[in-house]
Amino acid sequence: MKRIIDTPHLVIFLAIPLIFGLSFIGYNTVIDLQYHDTYIVVGMFQLGITFCILLGFIGLIYWLLRKIRLIAWMTQVHVLITILTIASMVVSGALADTLYGEKFNPISLIMFNLTNLLLLSQFIFVINIIKSLIRKKREIQ
Repeated sequence: MKRIIDTPHLVIFLAIPLIFGLSFIGYNTVIDLQYHDTYIVVGMFQLGITFCILLGFIGLIYWLLRKIRLIAWMTQVHVLITILTIASMVVSGALADTLYGEKFNPISLIMFNLTNLLLLSQFIFVINIIKSLIRKKREIQ
């Protein structure tokens, strides 16, 4: 856990090849998400690449803020929830057809809940940055 607090950017950068590798599990798999009267079809490999880009952006932000003392528990929660949620989304999407086939497929509900969890962790990330920058400004004055 100390590694996550001290160097969150390295943990995030190390998760990128993991997510990229997991996206190969469902290389030819697509998921159909139904939102009211709209179907959204997403290729799992493209979703994995998108998540790798998102992780790269988050890692870059952590790297730029490496001189600022971030709030430890918020950093831990953000990094762990982000990586575990993205990995869960990629794996559950890739294995959805294998597990459920033509019968009732709860992947839309699973993806909806995981997306909400991912958004919550990004909200924690923004709060962590704002509070840390305000705290640093107070220390300077």
